Amino acid sequence: MVVVGGGPAGLECARVAALRGHAVVVLERDAVAGGALLGAALAHPPMGELARRLVEAALAAGAEVRTGIEATPEVVAGLLADDVVIATGAHHGLPGLPGVGAGRPRPRVWSLADLRRRGLPVGPRVVVVGHGGPALVLAVALSRRARVGLACTAAAAGLGLAHPRRARLVFEGRRRGLVIHTRVEARSLTPVGLVVRDPLGPDRVLEADDVVFADPPAAGVSRPGDPWTEAFAPGPVAPRLHLVGDVIGPGGLEAAIRSGFDVGAAL
Repeated sequence: MVVVGGGPAGLECARVAALRGHAVVVLERDAVAGGALLGAALAHPPMGELARRLVEAALAAGAEVRTGIEATPEVVAGLLADDVVIATGAHHGLPGLPGVGAGRPRPRVWSLADLRRRGLPVGPRVVVVGHGGPALVLAVALSRRARVGLACTAAAAGLGLAHPRRARLVFEGRRRGLVIHTRVEARSLTPVGLVVRDPLGPDRVLEADDVVFADPPAAGVSRPGDPWTEAFAPGPVAPRLHLVGDVIGPGGLEAAIRSGFDVGAAL
């Protein structure tokens, strides 16, 4: 059995399947397994400890975790697995807004995936775009070192978080100077910052040296024509293909780990 992706869903699937007697190999592109937890740990350090424990649990169960490997369909096919689990997570790309990818030195543009490779933005002015829990957690963490604005399309920030934690984060962020802009839509990027549409008035610019797009990402693989689904189409000799975690669609950490457990237990 091969698990592509060493994030929380893939590691949990590997652990459970190994305990059930399967020979399991996890292929992780980065030098350290942990997936999105490693980026989250920059803003919330306990996530790094969770990543470490998930890796240790998978290894203790008998799974092999190989890091620094770009797992293409050809590489996976060469391992002759009976089952292939795709746990590559959601796609943390950048939106197709005017000005994004224009090659300007300012503002610097980040996706959630960039945080894992590049660390936290340096500011001194940062705008985080997103209405979910990751965006609020990141904005509050950055507010300790920079002037931060949080732009969200919803009426409230931190959707998806339990109310006590969301309220606590909002209080802490505002105490540190975090400005939360609700019901705004990102329209374009200029050398000055992020242009947003405000339903209560004209478009305005949120000045920024760094802009982080942290909206809930799109599903990463479950689309027709994806190379994985094409490479392992059902057939008499093809391995069985399974999808776990945010690769199916964004559902949060607990749901990702649960889906990994369910698939591992069913094999």
